[in-house]
Amino acid sequence: MAKGQKSKGGAVAAQVFLRSASGRSLEELAEAALPEDLSPFRASATARAEVERFLRRAGFKVFSDEQGLTLSIEGPVDAFAKVFGIDQARITGVSAIETVSLNPPREIQALVDKIVVLPKPEMH
Repeated sequence: MAKGQKSKGGAVAAQVFLRSASGRSLEELAEAALPEDLSPFRASATARAEVERFLRRAGFKVFSDEQGLTLSIEGPVDAFAKVFGIDQARITGVSAIETVSLNPPREIQALVDKIVVLPKPEMH
């Protein structure tokens, strides 16, 4: 893409759920009260840094949560299509009703539980 050229389709955001060092998953907390100690659900600092580095090099803006559990990424639709091997139309069709999960690239597959594309906010 030429410098200053915008990608087609605008920006997309996704939530990256990191694999914890203990093997515990955040999905265990879906129906439960949030425990005081979240350390069993945290990825190691090394794993987190490796995933962040990979995603930044792939062209995404990466944002960390304060708890060390997830990353949020933002980037152009074409970057998502290229890195995650998904059709651009499928990515842009995400809504609050229908979510899309992405397969982590093999370089970070062992470090990521799942990646979910976030719906664009609706303006009323």
